[in-house]
Amino acid sequence: MSETKFLPENWADEIIPPPQSSPDAFIRKTAEGFQLYPVGWNVVDEEKSYYVQPLEQGDVIRFIEHRHHGLYTLHIAEDGSFDVPPGIPAEANCFMLEGDLEGDTLSSSLQEFVESDAVERGGSYEIEAYYWSDEGTPYRFVVKDDSAHFEKVTEQ
Repeated sequence: MSETKFLPENWADEIIPPPQSSPDAFIRKTAEGFQLYPVGWNVVDEEKSYYVQPLEQGDVIRFIEHRHHGLYTLHIAEDGSFDVPPGIPAEANCFMLEGDLEGDTLSSSLQEFVESDAVERGGSYEIEAYYWSDEGTPYRFVVKDDSAHFEKVTEQ
């Protein structure tokens, strides 16, 4: 199975910071305290500063899960029929042309992808298959001594 990565739920959009292997990876310590911070992004420009958020003891942040299942070759027949490429997990719910960094070809099913303007009948395409959770899981921000981490909130 593909590695599960995380992204704060309110950051989900067409263009996103890289998902991380742990919610803790988004914690950044500053002179003023702790921040939720997009790893791998320079947030100097105003558009990306939206992602920086102060964190306080007990804050709850919802994280969605992401798994990238890799590249697959999709063959579309002249009549529009296709076979699901071998190896695509049933949980995959996002499909796009390989290298589509803007998400212009993103579809939530292979059927939707095949019926889109992104492809033509009678062609073969390299596609990427992903899983994104529909809802975020809550994690509580915990500070102990001089370090911090997120703890998954369990129902009680």
